[in-house]
Parts: sequence; C-alpha cells; structure tokens
Amino acid sequence: MRVYGGRSRPFHGRWSSDVASRYIVLNSQFFGEYNRRKLLTIEIIRIIILLRISRERYVAPIVTKALGQLAHALRRPWVY
Repeated sequence: MRVYGGRSRPFHGRWSSDVASRYIVLNSQFFGEYNRRKLLTIEIIRIIILLRISRERYVAPIVTKALGQLAHALRRPWVY
C-alpha cells in the first residue's frame, strides 16, 4: 500500500468499483479534494452510488438521505 494525499490505496492504484463506491459514500473528505465547479457532478455521482447501494440492500432510508425532499416522490420504486 502506498499513501497518496494522506489516504492509503492499493499499490497498483485501483480498486474494484464496489470498494471505490463505498469509499466515496462513506468518506466525505473525498468530495473536498475537487474544485468547487465539480461539486455538482460529484454530488450527482454520490447520489447514483447511494441509489445503487440501496437497491442492492433494499434499504429505502439511504435513498431518503441521499435525495432529501425529492426522496418522497422518488422513493416508491425502491420500497419492496
């Protein structure tokens, strides 16, 4: 493992998409490393990842947390 920017990463510098997705969701510092103009794109990616994880686990509260007030209208497809 090498350390880049204070975070440890695998030596080859790559993660599986599943591990990377969970890292991005669980570590809010990840988003602070980008320019402000990219924050909207990063937030959209984060929401997509949260939706994917919630569909995998069938956990509607994650969708609610990710989308805030939009969740009420969009939550139905994820409630089984």
